[in-house]
Amino acid sequence: MQDAMALSPLNTKRMESVLGGASVVLVAAMLLGPSMTYLVHLAAFLAACRLLVTSADWRLRTGAYFSSSRGIWIITGLFSLAFLFPFFTVDFANAADASELKWVLVWSALFVPCAAIYRSEGKGSLIRRCYLAALLIIFLSVVNGAVQFLLLVNPMRELLGEEVYDYGRRATGLLRNPIPFGHVMGAFFWVAGAGALVAWTGGRKRFVLTPVMVAVGAFAAVLMSETRGVWLAIAVVTVLSVPLLKGRARNIWLGCLGAACLAGLCLVAASSETQARLLSAFDKGETSNRLRLELWQANFEILKDYPFGIGYNTNDQLMGAAFDELGIKYRPWLGHSHNEFVEIAVGSGWLGLGLYLWLSAWILWIAIRAFRRVSLLESPWASFILLSSILVQLFVNVCAMTDQISTPGRFLLCIAWAFAVVVPVETGRRAEESGLRGAIAVGT
Repeated sequence: MQDAMALSPLNTKRMESVLGGASVVLVAAMLLGPSMTYLVHLAAFLAACRLLVTSADWRLRTGAYFSSSRGIWIITGLFSLAFLFPFFTVDFANAADASELKWVLVWSALFVPCAAIYRSEGKGSLIRRCYLAALLIIFLSVVNGAVQFLLLVNPMRELLGEEVYDYGRRATGLLRNPIPFGHVMGAFFWVAGAGALVAWTGGRKRFVLTPVMVAVGAFAAVLMSETRGVWLAIAVVTVLSVPLLKGRARNIWLGCLGAACLAGLCLVAASSETQARLLSAFDKGETSNRLRLELWQANFEILKDYPFGIGYNTNDQLMGAAFDELGIKYRPWLGHSHNEFVEIAVGSGWLGLGLYLWLSAWILWIAIRAFRRVSLLESPWASFILLSSILVQLFVNVCAMTDQISTPGRFLLCIAWAFAVVVPVETGRRAEESGLRGAIAVGT
């Protein structure tokens, strides 16, 4: 029965292409909104399920991804319990907010699609068409953001007849909010930068132009979004990324990042509004900076009273009392704390925060260790995927220090985590197969 269900090698390759293409479109769908992101993710998940049912090879490989990271899944399980615990012990916690833990399911469901895009090495006509679709979405997002920044109108939203929120010159691209737009475009900047670096270092100069164009467009979009947390994240990741590289690759990287920094300074100098936005980040008295500090203080007061957490997104119910205790005027419209780590701490307690930080650090170290073991010249595809994973993890986590992670940001982090686990397993498999073929050749 199982043999009858099994896919032929040709059909297996086609399904791999479908999954690889879905992975490309999934990332681009983050620029279209949360609903589109979940829809493409669901399609990829269903395709992955079919491949797992019909291919013994993929079942074995998927088992390898999970078995190679048993410790990580134990930490994930413990964190999930810590996350859910307050919803059963705190009377005012809203059980519906427990659904935020769905990102663990998203992460689990991304292993096979991420493995498919890695194993495809970007080849195949279907995947190339998906790349073109992704580039089109990025292009439209950048153009729409530029129009917003220059003319203070949102042509895409007006064309759809939707309400346009007034963010001034802050570009939102095809999204409704400049913050998730900045997060996604900032991630694209790092992924495109990693692709350009690996292609140039490896002598594949005909592949350099496209990632460079994406990096330039994404960087411009980040500047036009005027999202200070993203600007800070790019600055921090710029510093942290340099020790990852060595030799000629590091010199090229430093030159490109220096050019990006110079271009950014030129734009800031040319736009008084952007200049004021940048300088405001260093002003403790500036409204949004002061409110963030007050929010973090208030949340810390709540955490002192509830060390095991009160449930994710529940802190707004106790915020008024916390502000009164601090002698600070409470503003009911403040909402979340503008810090994902604070949200997790208050939601799941000190234990939950500790487990989440442990999980994040562990997966980042896996990616860094694997990246150091591969060669940019001999394994360009693995180098690109791993370097992208590291940069996106660093970028999203720094963004999370000044904003709650949005749906696109969480998806980006889950994809980066999945690649961090998948690529070392796949790279090791290829090395074993290569060694086996060499042994057979010597034996014959």
